[in-house]
Amino acid sequence: MSLLAQRYAKALFEVASDAGAVDAVAQDLERLHAVFADEVVANAVLSPDTPSAQRRSLLDKALGDGHALTKNLIGVVLERHRVAVLPELAGAFAPLVRAARGIVLVAVETAKPLDDASRAAVELRARSLAARPGSSPEVALDVAVHPELIGGVRIRIGNTLYDGSVATALEDLERRLREAAI
Repeated sequence: MSLLAQRYAKALFEVASDAGAVDAVAQDLERLHAVFADEVVANAVLSPDTPSAQRRSLLDKALGDGHALTKNLIGVVLERHRVAVLPELAGAFAPLVRAARGIVLVAVETAKPLDDASRAAVELRARSLAARPGSSPEVALDVAVHPELIGGVRIRIGNTLYDGSVATALEDLERRLREAAI
């Protein structure tokens, strides 16, 4: 994600917070992100060959009855010829919303999909790992399945990785066996 997208997202977040419109703007940005997921529309909006009036029309149609703050930001971005930043805005805005609400994003990697009981156990463990003294944060799990882990789970909170995977345990065992004096 570009620094420019982060700057626009931060400015938009501050203004939306002051206006009490964070949820509405977040929904608009998610809708905008979905628009850029469509390759045809994304190419049309991002192409330098597309006239600015047509680009604006496409974005207005995609946003529909979006919040005025979101529409104003799109206008500023288009006016400053920074249209390439638009697909990144939702990804830059979401962490600001989570941080303001005290929600910690936890990336979880598992060897197989989690059932409800396993998910609840992982969420409880992630909450305890993310907690600071005197706090009990809310966590949002981002679960990805990686069969190469063989079993177990990896949990990443910020820059800290808690690796309880079978694959890593086997790699550690192999390393120790190679280093052992025979």
